[in-house]
Amino acid sequence: MRKEPTNRSRSATRARHVSEKCDGLFDVTVGPLSQLWRLARKTQKLPDPKELAEAKSRVGYQKLVLDAKAKTVRLLTPGM
Repeated sequence: MRKEPTNRSRSATRARHVSEKCDGLFDVTVGPLSQLWRLARKTQKLPDPKELAEAKSRVGYQKLVLDAKAKTVRLLTPGM
């Protein structure tokens, strides 16, 4: 039985490839920073530097592990 790639695994594979090609200028894992800045815009208050550092620690396309054989995507850092 052959397991077909899911839309999620295809999208993650493509996003990882683009991230690698542009040396991280595009990073599909930027969600934690986006959420923080969205809150800052809503509250009209800049994020605390510690919050920014913590969010940055959860970002990085290198932390996106793709298993082509199993057609799975795994995030190495909790809260990504």
